[in-house]
Amino acid sequence: MQAVTDGLALLPYGNGVHCDSEGARRPLVHKLVGERVLPRTYCTDDGVGLLYRGQTFAGAFTEIPGKGGYVVDLDGTGEVYEERIEPELLA
Repeated sequence: MQAVTDGLALLPYGNGVHCDSEGARRPLVHKLVGERVLPRTYCTDDGVGLLYRGQTFAGAFTEIPGKGGYVVDLDGTGEVYEERIEPELLA
């Protein structure tokens, strides 16, 4: 896998997908955020979509119970952390 650092230049964040189905993806995102190759990065399990309003993260959505979204960033000391984003379950 290779990091894409410019995407479509629509958002100032990184994006990681398939966190639950590609075992190497999550550690790679953590490594790249830690090395500052990627900025704050929003990640998703398969079947999860993210919504942005302008450049502001507005929520996560899924039809599959148990799936999640995640934000990976650096804390104040420069350590990588991951925070789960609980998606809204769609009917």
